[in-house]
Amino acid sequence: MCAFTFDKGNVEWDATYFGQYFEKIKELGFKNKQERKGIQVRFSGDVQELLNPQKPLVQELESQIVYKNDDQGRAIVLGDKQLSFHVIKNYSVWNNFFSELIKPGFNKYLEMQLHNRVVICQITYLNQFIIKTGENLSEYFTLFTNKLTEEGEEEFTLIDTRYKTKNNIILNLKIFANPQADSGDRIINMECSATAVAEINQVEWDVFANDVHAPIRAFFEKSITDKLRDRL
Repeated sequence: MCAFTFDKGNVEWDATYFGQYFEKIKELGFKNKQERKGIQVRFSGDVQELLNPQKPLVQELESQIVYKNDDQGRAIVLGDKQLSFHVIKNYSVWNNFFSELIKPGFNKYLEMQLHNRVVICQITYLNQFIIKTGENLSEYFTLFTNKLTEEGEEEFTLIDTRYKTKNNIILNLKIFANPQADSGDRIINMECSATAVAEINQVEWDVFANDVHAPIRAFFEKSITDKLRDRL
């Protein structure tokens, strides 16, 4: 996934932009679209604030549209000041992802002359696999050592670690491992991401995106073992 957040600028968002963008990306193979809405729940320990009708506990977030290219297993998500690109299946390498999906989809967005200055770029890789009962996470991830697992088998694991590079890119690694009730095998979800805020004088969005992506591969490779590398 590669997501961009734009500077609001002077443009007032209008729901008709969803349809305009859809018409532009049809030639890229995007034939279906689906509205996606979210909610935000507010928590507070103040009873009076919770009862205040001017501050509802549940607020509906702004709509987004998911555009799908089912044949190639790709998706684009558009919202106010938000644009993201997703590979659902058959991901190969970053260069192909960028040249075949991100760049043409981004350029179609620019044709609409909405928000053209990127302020945040985030790139995320998601992986899921299963390990058998008796296997330790230290066999798959360098964050774990055999000494940590000598006392027994991990029953539940949640890792969330973050690093900041010299050029202010935030690298984040999340590992969630939970046993399956029926077999005892564990489903491992791994999320590796890089996020950066653009400098004020940053103009070339494509250079910025590639700069954000640059450290994530090495970060990912240093986090896994050869055993996992052979499986992915």
